[in-house]
Amino acid sequence: MARSNRLHHAPRSAPMKRRLQAMAIFAAALLAVRLMAQDAGGGGGGGDASGGGGSDTSGAADTSGGGDSSGGMTGSGASSQDNSGSSTSGDQGAGNSGNSSGGGANSGNGSIETTPAGGTGDQGDTGIAPAAPGAGEIPNGGGGPEGGGSSILPSPPSTLVPGAITPIPGANAAPLTQGTSGFNPSPNSGGATQLPAAPITFSLPGGYGNSSGLSFTLGEGRLAKPPITFTATVSTGYDNNIFSADANPKATPTPTPGPTPPLEARLIGFRISPPTPPTPIYQFFRPKEIVPKVAKVQQLGVIASPVVTANVGIQIQKGTPRTVFTMDLSVGEDDYFNRPGNPTDYNGSFDLAMVHRISPRATLTLQSTAVYQDTPNFALINAPTNNGNGGNYLNGSVKGDLTYNWGSRLSTVTSAAINFNLLETNASNNLYQITYGTKFRYAVSARNSVDLELRQQQSVYPTNSSANGSSLYYLLGLDTIISSRLSNTLSAGLEVDSYSGGGSQQIPYLETATTLALPRGGAFSWTNEFGSQATGNAAQTSTSYRTGLSLTQPLSTKLVATISIAYNHLLEKDATQAAGNYTQDQFQSSLGLSFNVTPRLSLSLTYNLIDLLTNQLNSSYQRQQIYLGGTYTFK
Repeated sequence: MARSNRLHHAPRSAPMKRRLQAMAIFAAALLAVRLMAQDAGGGGGGGDASGGGGSDTSGAADTSGGGDSSGGMTGSGASSQDNSGSSTSGDQGAGNSGNSSGGGANSGNGSIETTPAGGTGDQGDTGIAPAAPGAGEIPNGGGGPEGGGSSILPSPPSTLVPGAITPIPGANAAPLTQGTSGFNPSPNSGGATQLPAAPITFSLPGGYGNSSGLSFTLGEGRLAKPPITFTATVSTGYDNNIFSADANPKATPTPTPGPTPPLEARLIGFRISPPTPPTPIYQFFRPKEIVPKVAKVQQLGVIASPVVTANVGIQIQKGTPRTVFTMDLSVGEDDYFNRPGNPTDYNGSFDLAMVHRISPRATLTLQSTAVYQDTPNFALINAPTNNGNGGNYLNGSVKGDLTYNWGSRLSTVTSAAINFNLLETNASNNLYQITYGTKFRYAVSARNSVDLELRQQQSVYPTNSSANGSSLYYLLGLDTIISSRLSNTLSAGLEVDSYSGGGSQQIPYLETATTLALPRGGAFSWTNEFGSQATGNAAQTSTSYRTGLSLTQPLSTKLVATISIAYNHLLEKDATQAAGNYTQDQFQSSLGLSFNVTPRLSLSLTYNLIDLLTNQLNSSYQRQQIYLGGTYTFK
C-alpha cells in the first residue's frame, strides 16, 4: 500500500519542481528588472538640488517582495555585503537622496549597501538627508556652482541685507531635504507637510532718496525671459501743450515814454507904457504828457499738436545662483504735426542692474539709469521742471554698493553714487552730485534691523562754481519685514549744508520706502523724501518734499494696469529778491493699460498729466498727453 502511494505521487513531483523553478526564475528576473531600472534612473539626471551630477544608491536592496517606503529596498538574507567602491551613477527614482528616514530600512537580518566612492557635488553621497536648516538659512548642496552643486548660501540670517539671497520660509516650515530636482521635504519625515523649493531671490538697495530698490527671483519674471530680446514700438497720440507754457500769462510790460514836448507860449495880455507901444505878455507852459496805451498781452506759446512716436529697444537678462545682470536700452523720436520750427524730438533711455555674490559674506551691486528727452519729468531729481522750448536734457545716476556680513547680525553697506543733469541750452545749470557713505546694519530680530548711516554729498556746477555746495547726513534707520509681502525702510536724521558762496543751513532729513507684493504678480511701492535740493544760485536755498507711488497689477493673463504718481513741494528762499520766497507744487501722474495680443505683440494705452503751480511769474502750466501704441518683441 505504501509502495502504491509512492507510485501514485511520483508523477506529481516533477510538476512541483517545475513550478518552484519557474517561481525562482520569475523572482530573479523581477529583482534584475528592478535593479536595472534603479541604475537607469540615476544615470540621466542629478540627484542634488542643482540638477548636476548623479545621486548615490545608498538605499538597501529588497528581495522580500515588499516595497520600502524609505526610498531603499529591504533584503531578507542573513549575510551582509558592502561594495564600498561602487559607482555613484545610480539614482533613486523616487527623488530621495539616500535614506531620508534617517536609518536603514531592513526587514531581514542584513542588507546590500553600496557606499559611493566619490560624487559630483551631491549632498546625498552618504545616504543621509542633510540637516534641517536653521532660522533664516537656505539648505545647500555640497558642491560649488562650477561643480554642479546647489547655489551659494547667504550668510546666516540678517534681514533686508542688500544683494543677499533672501527667501523667507514660512513660520511653520517643515525641515527640508535635498531631492533630485530641488529642495523637497522628505516624504517620510513624520507626516511633515511637503513644501516647494525655496526660490533664490536677489535684492538691490535703492537709490539715494527716491527709489525703493529692485528684486529678482531666478526663473521668474524678468529672469524667465530669453537672454536677449528686441522690441519695436510705434504709437500715435495728442499733446495739448507741447512747450509747457503758461495758459494764463500775467505779463507786466513797461510803457515806453514819448519825447518830452517843448514849452509853449500863450498870450495873456499887453503891457502899456506911453509913449511906447504896447508890449505883449506871454505865459510859458509844457503840454500834458501823452501816455501810450498798453497793448493786450499775447499768449506765450500754448500750442497743441498730434504726435507720432517710434522707438526700438533691446533687453538683456542673465541669472545664475551667484550673479544677476539686466540691461535695457531704448532710442526713438517724437514727430509733432503742429510745432513751429523743428518738429522732431529725439529721446533715449538706459537702465542697468547687476548683483554679484563675491563670497558667502560679500555682495556687490551696481545700478545705473539715464534719460535723454525734452518733456519734464517730476520723478527725476534735479531735472528741469519747465523746459519749454529749451531743448533736451540728460538726467541719470550711477550707484554701486558693497555689502559685507560680519556675522549673523552685523553687516555694512558701503555706497558711492553720481547723479547728473546736463542741459542742452543752459550749461550754467549743469550739475553733478557725488555721494558716498557707509551704513551699519544690526539685525535685532528676524524681521527688524537698525541702521546707522553717515553720508556726504558734493554738488558741483562746472561753469558756476559759486553755486557749489556740500551736504553731510547723520541718519538713524529701521528696516522692517512686516510680512512675507510687505516691507518698509526708514531713515531720519540731520542734514548739514554749506555753500561755496558762503552760508549754511541745518534741516531735518527723512526718507522712506515701502514695498508690497500683490496677488497675480502685482507690485506696489511708495517713497518719501524731505531735505534740501540744489538750486544753481548762490543766493538761494531750497527745501523739498518728494513722494512717489507706483503700482503694477495684472488684471488677467493678458491685461496689465500701471499707475504712477509723483508729487514735489519746493520752497526756495532768495535773499536778493524783494518778493521773498518762491514755491512750486509739482504733480505728475501716468495711467496705462497693456494688452498682450500674442506672446510677441502687445497694445498699450497711456495717459499722462503734468501740472505745475508756482508763484513765479508765467511759470505755471498744465500739460496732458494720450498715446495709443503697439510693441512687437523679437526673441
